[in-house]
Amino acid sequence: MRAVRFSDLTLEEVWSEQKAELHSRSLIVTHWMAGARSSAAVYFEVDPGRSFGRHRHSAEETIVVMEGEVEITVGDESAVIRDRGLAVAPAGVRHDVRCIGETTARCVGFWSGSSVVTLYDQVLEPRGSRRAGTPIPDGI
Repeated sequence: MRAVRFSDLTLEEVWSEQKAELHSRSLIVTHWMAGARSSAAVYFEVDPGRSFGRHRHSAEETIVVMEGEVEITVGDESAVIRDRGLAVAPAGVRHDVRCIGETTARCVGFWSGSSVVTLYDQVLEPRGSRRAGTPIPDGI
């Protein structure tokens, strides 16, 4: 069993040199190498006025807002989601999470696959890449 306490995680800070509002902290906490067979999860935080960055995944994502107030855009639709609300982003559909509240938004994203590839619209630092995701299994 894998048990995770979000407050104990060391999150990776991610930002864009081109878009100052794109700035977040996150960590993929479960995936195929961490014992999950058919799902993966990411914990992330977004500060007020910042966004996670428009991106899409190879698997569907259910985004749960644990704390804070965000505007989630999926495709051309947007909705305000508050504490303990959720939204779904189908696989391959661009989406973003922007913190519109006065406190840091804390969210968890659950993917329908244990190996997930993410492609951002912007190059992200410190990776210097538009690509992210879980480790890729051998042979793919």
